[in-house]
Amino acid sequence: MPTTFDEVLLDDAYSAVAEGGPEHATALDASGAGGSILSRAETREDFVSKYDILYGDLENTRRQALRSFSILRKGMARGFRFLAPDHHELVDEYVGWLVDGELLQLVSSDETFSTVFVIKTYQDNLTSYVRRITKPSPFADIVIKHYSGAVLQETYTIEADSCVDEDGNITDAVFLFAGRTAAFSFEDGRMTFSSPLGTGQTFKISCEYHLPVCFSEDWTKFKVDEAGISEFRIGVTEILPAEIGIADEEGEAPDMLPYDPLDHPAIWSSVRADSYTTYANNAFITPGDSWVDRTGNNRHWNPTGNKVKFKEALFNGKDAIALEGGSTSFFTGPSMTGLTQAYIRIILRQDDLTVAQPGFAFGPTGDYYPYGEGNSAIYMCWGSNAGWVLFGGTPAVTLTNLHIAHGFSGPGDWSFSQNNSLIHSTATNTVAFISAPKVGHNSSEMTIVGIDIFSAKPTTAQIAGMNAFDGDEFAIPGL
Repeated sequence: MPTTFDEVLLDDAYSAVAEGGPEHATALDASGAGGSILSRAETREDFVSKYDILYGDLENTRRQALRSFSILRKGMARGFRFLAPDHHELVDEYVGWLVDGELLQLVSSDETFSTVFVIKTYQDNLTSYVRRITKPSPFADIVIKHYSGAVLQETYTIEADSCVDEDGNITDAVFLFAGRTAAFSFEDGRMTFSSPLGTGQTFKISCEYHLPVCFSEDWTKFKVDEAGISEFRIGVTEILPAEIGIADEEGEAPDMLPYDPLDHPAIWSSVRADSYTTYANNAFITPGDSWVDRTGNNRHWNPTGNKVKFKEALFNGKDAIALEGGSTSFFTGPSMTGLTQAYIRIILRQDDLTVAQPGFAFGPTGDYYPYGEGNSAIYMCWGSNAGWVLFGGTPAVTLTNLHIAHGFSGPGDWSFSQNNSLIHSTATNTVAFISAPKVGHNSSEMTIVGIDIFSAKPTTAQIAGMNAFDGDEFAIPGL
């Protein structure tokens, strides 16, 4: 099964002609003298749905679109959203919550809670089964009702397409609800509140939802007649949450296979130190000699000053670049003023923490603030109209070790992390990037391996996969 999931929906027209449904994995064992005793052993945590799609009379435009869709998914390699014909809608369904490690239907809370989950409850007069819904649809209205006891308190509607930008990127819905800030994730069907709710509370949700699936084989079969009309046959198979990196109900993310940042569709600019292999080890890089963007988008970074040094095979046999202090030695990046959101990754280490070290400037003032001061305080200027954010934040890593500093700035969404640890996030943010972002300045003494900028926020699973990729590539401690 794939470890990469693309937040894209297969054309709904194919759902109408799909055949299939839930499949259980049941082992039948025969034992005992003179007779058979049958026992059931589930080999997966629950059922998975499988569908065959047979579509006839497929005209050329749609055929080419489907061909492109399957090629971009790389056959079975990348998951996607699918509207299952037999189950895709919830109507006033209670949310789920975690009780002693078990996901249960939340009818009325008997203790405080701050996270709930979109679920589907299957039940009869004998038993019930709760299944997590990880891909609510952002393309249809979602109606959420808040109850205290049996009394309806408030209703909120996340309007269809309100969390989908013009490029098709899906973002979380952040809104005021139940007297606090709520964040609703379309990536994993989790709703998190800024402060706990008390006893006797619950929520009901009405929405459409998709299944996370992948193609069942690498071969999409088309048959074209003399008139140019074709039919095709393909299967899709549901993917369980852990298989695409969705964290469990306790927030524990599964180990992810490495994911090259260059494979992400929203990669905007990316540089690595091996761009400078024409320089000898410990040679100073000529000011203005571009650090070449390896995406082909020509969004290069440019060195300034006489203290920018090439370091050959420094980390796991891979090259790096050292800023060795001195006057005005730094890198200037491509203009980011046209970006309405951006996710940024920088692979680096700080080499001197005896004084406040200037770090990064991505925000509107262009100001620098210390990234590490005695390995304690972090100040980030990270694409927000607040200028600097995260005054005095505490590092999750030893800053003098190689690590990944990464974060996102989008409307109503700002966060900063180190490796796989979130340092700070806020739902209060206005995006503001500058025309000349900078890494390093004046007295900076840091070693940099690479910088990545994305024009959209990767999923949690993709971020973990990219960290695993670069952790292996550069032998980053803890990754």
